[in-house]
Amino acid sequence: MNWKKENAFRKFKCKTSYKDKDSFRLWTEVSPIFLNLRGIFYSKNKKIITTKLLNRLKPLGLAVWFMDDGTLNLRSGGDISTDCFTKEENVLIQKYFLNKGIDCKIFKRNSGTYKIVFNKEGFNKLVDIIRPHIHKSMFYKIDEKRRKKYLSQFGRKSLKRADSLK
Repeated sequence: MNWKKENAFRKFKCKTSYKDKDSFRLWTEVSPIFLNLRGIFYSKNKKIITTKLLNRLKPLGLAVWFMDDGTLNLRSGGDISTDCFTKEENVLIQKYFLNKGIDCKIFKRNSGTYKIVFNKEGFNKLVDIIRPHIHKSMFYKIDEKRRKKYLSQFGRKSLKRADSLK
């Protein structure tokens, strides 16, 4: 979050606080820019994604998205949680990545929500694009050796906790 505050929101007055050891909050001052952005990313108070929005993504935007919602999977490659998007929106996301030569599939969870799953080759292509923009504290999400070291040092429970602290 500090990275977001210092990079994405550096032009705005921000406040941050730690509610407890598991929660971090970031507030920005009210700005017409954010109201305009809300109109682009939300419809009827629900987050949306369109081909137009996806096509505007730059490597930095992909990296921020992955740092928030992405995970390295030691067995398959990796994934990005897309729980808030519909099946149709997940199809748009899949097509976006496929058009970039990044192989992926849509996975439906038991809860009925979705995620985009990358095989190892597709994940490696994604990482090649986003690596220059990944904050060092998030390298465990893209580097197998760091992830394995993290797991051996802290265990799976702490990794799930670290992933939930996004």
